[in-house]
Amino acid sequence: SGVGDAQLRRHREERGFTVLGPVAPVVRLAVVHIERHVAEPRPCPQVLLVVLADAGRLARVQAVLWRRFGSDYEILGSTTRADGLAQLSELTAAGREAALVIAGRRLPDAPGSDFLADAITLTPGASRGLLVDWAEAWGGDPEARSDLVRASVLGQFDRLLFAPTADPDEA
Repeated sequence: SGVGDAQLRRHREERGFTVLGPVAPVVRLAVVHIERHVAEPRPCPQVLLVVLADAGRLARVQAVLWRRFGSDYEILGSTTRADGLAQLSELTAAGREAALVIAGRRLPDAPGSDFLADAITLTPGASRGLLVDWAEAWGGDPEARSDLVRASVLGQFDRLLFAPTADPDEA
């Protein structure tokens, strides 16, 4: 029984694990590593925030993001500008940050581009994406086109994102 075994034994006893006897060095490192992560769960340090007026669409976009980024980011959602800003304020107060903030073009209480402009004051390091439908981006809706041009000229978003049209699992 070497020094490593004594440290492992003490480590395991402190956490209430059963001590079986001497352990091979590779296994010792693996056990300590696993026990540390089981005993000390950590929240995801960064967040992806999605703000969309339609709760069903919000759930679909969150599901797509969670499948791709869920292991690295916490995926949050909101259906109004006010709730989205409140979530960003809570994150800032907790010392956390948003890596990406996504908003739909139309929210019930403000245009999505205005929300993104306000969000940058709370999370200056976050990327901002305006989520649009294909028709909105390609001029099918003249009002949408003028909104997008205005928001782009004012620098209210970093990226124009196209809304998923179908769940990839259903295609």
